[in-house]
Amino acid sequence: IQNSLHADISILCLYGAANDAKAHIRSNNSSNSLVNVARAKSVAVYSFEDISNNYSIGTKKRILCVHAGTSAQTEMDQSHIVQVDEPGRQYFNERSGKYGSIGKIIGVEVSIIGPTVMIRIFNASFIPPYRLENRSSEFYL
Repeated sequence: IQNSLHADISILCLYGAANDAKAHIRSNNSSNSLVNVARAKSVAVYSFEDISNNYSIGTKKRILCVHAGTSAQTEMDQSHIVQVDEPGRQYFNERSGKYGSIGKIIGVEVSIIGPTVMIRIFNASFIPPYRLENRSSEFYL
């Protein structure tokens, strides 16, 4: 996992369904699988905490819960859920703490090369994945 963001990040490495990950984050049981990655650094992850239970809905997959900042674990509920086994790019809005408005766009690029999965987390605010244009002279966005 490569951190190309402007700040340190915290990552939870989990194995299970997406709804299990959300419930696990809310319960604050994630100290064993918490990994902190400093700015402009990389880390290798070999194990994922199994959070699945008998009532899991959906396919069990490897999941990363990414939180911009290495703050207390209680703030991991503001994290973004990334599917590790699905190659491609995913984008997430990072909210500003002061007003709750969109502060940045975080991009996650998953590349699978043979048995190796490479994940790059980067700031996509300067090159957003989409663009809105208002060509109307009557309405405002």
